[in-house]
Amino acid sequence: MTGLTPQLPPREVTPQERARSVRTFWIILLGFVTLVGAAIAYAAWGGRQMRDYGQAVYAAATRTPPAAGVSYDVPCAQVLPGRAAPKGVRSCVVGVRGGEVAVVLATEGGREYRMPR
Repeated sequence: MTGLTPQLPPREVTPQERARSVRTFWIILLGFVTLVGAAIAYAAWGGRQMRDYGQAVYAAATRTPPAAGVSYDVPCAQVLPGRAAPKGVRSCVVGVRGGEVAVVLATEGGREYRMPR
């Protein structure tokens, strides 16, 4: 009537093709989860390095307690000269306000780590 060609029946999917498709799906899913986990581990490792550095600077700054009425800022490299700041630290400052010591690390990503919390 309308001149359409008859459609062929759908092709049967063999068990081998189905197994290969399922295996491919699980491999892709596993790869994605692995990459996300690796990215999270990398970020956590970098943050831990910065916190450890900040704690070392804080420990060095509090070895000799500052005077109670003094306020000043000092770069971390001056307080802990033998240790370089970890990669990604944009600035590190030790601030003394009224005898209280605080270390502030600013990172390239815009985060700040403060010691003590």
